Amino acid sequence: MCMEYTSVTGVFEGGGVRGVAIAGAAAAALDSGIRFDRSIGTSAGALVGSLVAAGYTSHELSATVCSVAWAELLDPVPGAGIPLIGKHLALIFRKGIYKGDRLEEVWSALLARKGVRVFGDLRPGALSVVVTDLNHSRGLSLPEALPRYGIDPMTFPVARAIRMSASIPFLFTPVPLHDRARAKRCSQPTVRWPPTIRWASLTRDATCSVSGLSATT
Repeated sequence: MCMEYTSVTGVFEGGGVRGVAIAGAAAAALDSGIRFDRSIGTSAGALVGSLVAAGYTSHELSATVCSVAWAELLDPVPGAGIPLIGKHLALIFRKGIYKGDRLEEVWSALLARKGVRVFGDLRPGALSVVVTDLNHSRGLSLPEALPRYGIDPMTFPVARAIRMSASIPFLFTPVPLHDRARAKRCSQPTVRWPPTIRWASLTRDATCSVSGLSATT
């Protein structure tokens, strides 16, 4: 007997280590017959939402997220390990204690398993990643906002956007964006900004809000 599927827009919350629980909620939704036509996520939700958009099955999603060595994603900036003053110096001169390179590297490899490197490798509209432009104090949705920075959204690495969304301010260093038409700008995410209100009104499809506690329509 064929399972009947329901297509929805998935909104994936942030929440740090709750990302594992978010992945479990998403996997349960997939097992129950829900299909995410579009994934929107911030922070940990962007990590999980990107894998869903790339085509991970429920089993692959659960197994992959549980296999990630999360502590190893924290790659200190040079000098951060100096006793007593290292972290203070990192915050002053680098605006963060960890680089985020390792996080981007790991997620790039996970996405590559499904043949995804840049947004052009995904189905149009399949993934939106929520970040914040710190220089201008405004929320952005990637890849949609990239043209205003002079960047072709189809050639922008998905893992770079995920890194920007998952980098907690002052814990990770800001991720720069270069405006080819004007000046250098800097983007970094807010922490746990639920994107539900902003984007739910932009789609006529059902919206499924996915958190570590529930997955409801």
